[in-house]
Formats: sequence, C-alpha cells, structure tokens
Amino acid sequence: MATAGGLVGMAEIMQLLEGLSRQRVYQLLQVPDFPEPFDELVMGNVYLRTEVEDWGRAHGYPIEEITVTSKRKGPKAVSPGEELPRPRARRKV
Repeated sequence: MATAGGLVGMAEIMQLLEGLSRQRVYQLLQVPDFPEPFDELVMGNVYLRTEVEDWGRAHGYPIEEITVTSKRKGPKAVSPGEELPRPRARRKV
C-alpha cells in the first residue's frame, strides 16, 4: 500500500516537475513512457510519486521537493493500543 505522500495527482506533478503548467503536464501524461496511473479517482488519475520522480529525472526535469499535506479535517489518528475517543452523548430535544 502506498503512503499518503506516495500518491500524486495533477497539481502535485506540476510542483514536482519544477512548476510546469497544467497544459504541459497534461501533454506529458500522453507520452507513452510516462508512468501508468496507480488508480483512477473521481478527481482524476493518481500516480506513484517515486515513479513520477524517476521518470522526471530520466528525462532531465529538475525535481522540486514538495510536501503533500492533507486538508482533511476529521478525527485525530489513533496510535496502536490507544483507546478510541468516546462519542459525545446527544441531547434529546
């Protein structure tokens, strides 16, 4: 299983390959030797970051270090062995 930072979409590929335009990245996605998508989501295809970086280096693109962060706001992660937080009791109306 790939890690959260191990998958990249169009926006991350634009950053990884030194800030290429969306149009140029779309053109590169059509190149026969560009890595195959890891999966297809509603938002578009996602690729393995390491494969995109390796492809970029092999084709002379400077690779920019980016940090992929989640914008998801949800329950905090629970470590193994840690108890799950209990849900709040709902008030009756």
